[in-house]
Amino acid sequence: MKKAVYLVFPGKSSIRPQLPLSCLFLAEILEKNGFDSRIIDMRVGRYNLLDFKEEDAICVGISIMTSPMILDGIKFAKQIREISPRIPIIWGGIHASLLPDQTILNQYVDIVVRGEGELTLLELVQRLQMGQTFEGVKGVTYKENGAVKVNPDREWRELDEVGILPYHLVDMSKYNTAEFTYQSSRGCPHRCGFCYNRAFNKGSYRCRSSANVLKDLEYVVKKFHPAQINFDDDNFFVNTKRVEQICNGLIEKKLDIKWYGTCRVNYFAKYSQDFINLLRKSGCEKMLFGVESGSADILKSIDKDIEIEDTISTVSKCKESQIIPILSFMCGFPGETQEHVYKTMDLIDKIKTIYDKALINGLFIFTPFPNTPLTNGLYKWGYHLPASLEEWGEFLYGHITDQPWLERKYQKDLITISDIVRFRYINEFGFIPRLKSKLHVVPYFFFNIFFAVMANIRWKLRFFKFPIEWRMWSWVRYKYLGHG
Repeated sequence: MKKAVYLVFPGKSSIRPQLPLSCLFLAEILEKNGFDSRIIDMRVGRYNLLDFKEEDAICVGISIMTSPMILDGIKFAKQIREISPRIPIIWGGIHASLLPDQTILNQYVDIVVRGEGELTLLELVQRLQMGQTFEGVKGVTYKENGAVKVNPDREWRELDEVGILPYHLVDMSKYNTAEFTYQSSRGCPHRCGFCYNRAFNKGSYRCRSSANVLKDLEYVVKKFHPAQINFDDDNFFVNTKRVEQICNGLIEKKLDIKWYGTCRVNYFAKYSQDFINLLRKSGCEKMLFGVESGSADILKSIDKDIEIEDTISTVSKCKESQIIPILSFMCGFPGETQEHVYKTMDLIDKIKTIYDKALINGLFIFTPFPNTPLTNGLYKWGYHLPASLEEWGEFLYGHITDQPWLERKYQKDLITISDIVRFRYINEFGFIPRLKSKLHVVPYFFFNIFFAVMANIRWKLRFFKFPIEWRMWSWVRYKYLGHG
């Protein structure tokens, strides 16, 4: 039997999640170079490790982000170690890349791949196949005879070398292919202080050519018939000319799909009406924006490099073009006061006044993502970062944990404000598709009436004390909507 590389995407069971792109990109280069790949997505179906044989496997690769998926990855690695103690276990992904020195210390980690994993994993697999050492393999941190070795970083991959992803390796019926996830570029040239990009992509931006993007999309549309494409890029709109070429190509090829991606408000505010009309004509019906704050002082402190007027102009232009903006906000930054968060709430009110169809994705509570400029400065507030891979597995984005820079009373208010904003978005976006069971629709509908009234009262009065009903809402959200 031909040996294979096992690629693992950890996570809790989920109904029709997005595709495990990290594993598919790794599998693409392995398959192209003659290696078999087997993708195990812990979020879908059941996996049976009783069939796992050491002699059938070259190695196991586990891809993680900073989240509870780390704990699922550790659980999987522990099972592999019990079955096959000598199989190399390789960890990669954003979290492992941001904290490689800490990650490698875990007993279930043999090798850490830093940064983009495709070329590095391929070379590792080739070395393992030939029984060679890892000396000189760029982009890895590894253990050798009890010592930790750190090799130099690897150069970026040329994205136009990537072929059609091997979708046949996963059961596509288990995924949300109606909203098809597609990645056309990597990285972002901006410097937001809370974002992983500065450490992971080091300020770089790389993209596939418009011709290759169109070729990929043509294949996806014909093969899977999605209703819309989600450009899962860090910043899809960095290269305006490329976006224009993609839009014209979508129209010329008559692919007739809807699509959306992430943009910055300072980009969109400067776009000509002709360009925006082209976006709309090509199928762009909505767009994601990270606004973060309604306070100019906070925007400056987090190096967001946008102005409040950029957001207002963007929303106005979206209304004129009938593109629905989905805007995300954050609160709870170091140095933030109640006055700052009230300015953000005022901006949200103004946005809804300008364009009532604008969606507010959330007012998320800042939680320290590893190895970012904001996080690295938290020592002066007495904040202690998680000291192990397991501790990072307790990380929940947007949740209050131990933020010493926030007063306890203010923390409680932020939790309530965040819950109210998320409640409103879920209801505007449509809560029924999110329910775990259709039997929950009727009782949830009546709960909604009560929560909607209380949300409006509290929001208008700016009164967030004694939030008993919002603790109840949090419980309902986790239990019946299946997300945080």
